[in-house]
Amino acid sequence: MVFSSLLFLTVFFPLFVLGYFLLPGKINIKHLYILAASFIFYAWGEPKFVWIVFFTTIVDYFLVKKMNSYDDPFKRKLFLVFPILLNVGLLSYFKYFNFFVDSFNQLGSIFDFPLIKVSQIVLPIGISFLLLKASPTLWMFIGGFISHLINFGSIRCTLFFFQS
Repeated sequence: MVFSSLLFLTVFFPLFVLGYFLLPGKINIKHLYILAASFIFYAWGEPKFVWIVFFTTIVDYFLVKKMNSYDDPFKRKLFLVFPILLNVGLLSYFKYFNFFVDSFNQLGSIFDFPLIKVSQIVLPIGISFLLLKASPTLWMFIGGFISHLINFGSIRCTLFFFQS
């Protein structure tokens, strides 16, 4: 589903807005509603890759919570390293795995190395934007610019609101 599709404009978005305003005024409930709608929106186009987004959601949330529990800047930055490595690692895997295998096989064919046979890795829709957006957002948590958003819905909504 894309933002300009009739399905999005006539069904998904109006139902989303209606549901949002019918919910009670508690911000946590609304954040979880936005998060659920974002997962549905993402799953519509790439259902088999929702697990990546869900996994990074959980990891980012717990590490930001742990990071926020420390006052020492060094310890806060230490907890920043893992989610950034995770996000960049996942992005590298999906974007560059095929490139490296193909390059190794081409080089190997020159020197008669055995070829690596693997299936092609598909790049999920919007994964680059989603994972690269996570790093600066995590930096903002370290700096205390958005430390008031330390709950599951807020953290993920900051990163994931209708990403595609």
